[in-house]
Amino acid sequence: MKNKTLLVSLIIILFSTFSYGQTVIVKLSPAPQGKLGVADLWNVSLTNASNETYEIYLYGTLTEKSEGLIATATTSSFDLKKGTRKIKASDFPATPDVTYPGGNPKYKKALVMTGSLPPGEYEYCVYAKLKKNNQDMGSDCLEQIIEDPVMISLISPNDGEEIDTKTLIIFTWVSAKLQKDDNYNLRVVDIQEGQSSEVAIQRNNVWFEQLNIQGNTFKYPKTAKQFEEGKKYAWRIKSGKTESEFRNFKIKQNKENDSLIVGSCDLFEDNYDNPTLWTIVKTNYSGGSCPSHNASGDIKILGSQCQFVDAEDNCDIWVGEI
Repeated sequence: MKNKTLLVSLIIILFSTFSYGQTVIVKLSPAPQGKLGVADLWNVSLTNASNETYEIYLYGTLTEKSEGLIATATTSSFDLKKGTRKIKASDFPATPDVTYPGGNPKYKKALVMTGSLPPGEYEYCVYAKLKKNNQDMGSDCLEQIIEDPVMISLISPNDGEEIDTKTLIIFTWVSAKLQKDDNYNLRVVDIQEGQSSEVAIQRNNVWFEQLNIQGNTFKYPKTAKQFEEGKKYAWRIKSGKTESEFRNFKIKQNKENDSLIVGSCDLFEDNYDNPTLWTIVKTNYSGGSCPSHNASGDIKILGSQCQFVDAEDNCDIWVGEI
């Protein structure tokens, strides 16, 4: 009689376990590329296929290939009704409890300081468990590889540096964990008004580009397209799929030209009709050029040009490059 009772109990337990195991479908969402934190354990979809409502909690594990189990975490309990529910870390009223059973402190330090584990090969799993008896209702696991970051840092010109036109520009950078024989590509673009360095690099036409540079320095060729005074340029270095940050520099305005143009387009009175500075593009005077010129005429900015209109009868229109 006792043996029959024991057998019936075992059957009930096994049936219950099988039933629960088929009841909740757990589906983890992939963590962001190159990152993995405790919060990624709770980015999960839970589907309750039964008509019952279960009070469950989530139990997560983080395992590194060589270190083994490095962290576990447990959420507060909640009701899981019939249907599908998407869960995220912010859904829980209290921060999940995290323990670090491994002896290496670098994992806890990395999670606390950066929110992500250090480089390594990981498996992360989440289990849906009944609160009343800790029975597994369903689980899911994913793998994640975090690689060492490969950086290219720009050294010179400094970000925002102003460079004289007579100065030889030498582009300099450093790289980490790249091979000595790796090639580098330099790209330089001009920056339009209101653009950031990043937007300029992505959208503007190339001002200068040099491919397959050996080493970490490059002298701007004297035979290349020369930089223009008063303009800003963005630059970046790339090697394979590794790309540096974006920086910019500005070419100083020559002081000799500053004496001809004041501010944006204002002229000194002695230079308003200087033929080397201004070019007449239109005249409304039937006898040719205007009989007289008035330095108090209106000056307007049109793109990269100044337009000067003679005040006397709107006679001549002169244009000069800024």
